[in-house]
Amino acid sequence: MNLSWTTARPHGKRAVTLTVLVVATLLALGLVARAELGTSTSTETSPTADQTGAAGTGGGGDDSVAVATNDRDGSTVYSVRLKVVLTGQDTIDSANAAVAVASCTDCTTVAIALEGVLVWGEPETVVPVNLALAYNTECDNCQTLAAAYQYVTSVDSRVRITGDGRRTIAALRQELNTLRNSGLDIFAVQAEVDRIAGEFYQVLKNEVVPIGKPQGDFPTPGATPSAFPEDTTSSATASAATSTDQPSSPEASPSTGATDGTATASPEASSSPETATPSESANATP
Repeated sequence: MNLSWTTARPHGKRAVTLTVLVVATLLALGLVARAELGTSTSTETSPTADQTGAAGTGGGGDDSVAVATNDRDGSTVYSVRLKVVLTGQDTIDSANAAVAVASCTDCTTVAIALEGVLVWGEPETVVPVNLALAYNTECDNCQTLAAAYQYVTSVDSRVRITGDGRRTIAALRQELNTLRNSGLDIFAVQAEVDRIAGEFYQVLKNEVVPIGKPQGDFPTPGATPSAFPEDTTSSATASAATSTDQPSSPEASPSTGATDGTATASPEASSSPETATPSESANATP
């Protein structure tokens, strides 16, 4: 399993505490291998499918983690990761995660991870993992959001994203980057990311063609290889965790997450029929 993550770098007196929290969380989830510290806004996008998984044994594809940590009062920190993987491994166990940790006043911290996994061949085991975790500690008037979206779809052969699909992904990446300066609260950001994730899913379903063949020769994505049960040809999962310094009214914001010092996590590895739309899971702790 090859893991990489994008991290918004913490600063100041609480940096060590936040770093320990993040690493401890990822260790507990079995997702620690290598850290890449980045700037407060970072996006990785592979418009064409990464050919990281040749046919054979072992885990399929790269794991992907977006981590945002914030200890600066009055600041906004975003960490965004968008990834497409093509794999033909025997075991499909790609993990996609978003982790947001905040310890500040009047601040916003957002981690967003989107991953598309295009699976060709006949894998023996399909156990992808998708999760989101938001955590506040010593926070006052802080908004923290972690949102993770993972789409696993079977294809008949090695594929690439079409030109239209690449342009759509580039536009979606730009939309994700502009959210940082949008002035939206985390609930409005969540709604925007839900929409963007839905468009990303449509690209994975409809804008792929086999490598080296005309587009018209390719069957509809999601055709069932013999190793896939009928109900797992396309798996769409989404996890969201929000954390604010005060509980909000259930009527106004049913997806409001943890209060200070409490974490919420939504690990998922579910599957749904090819026609399924992304399902979302959000934990609430009043």
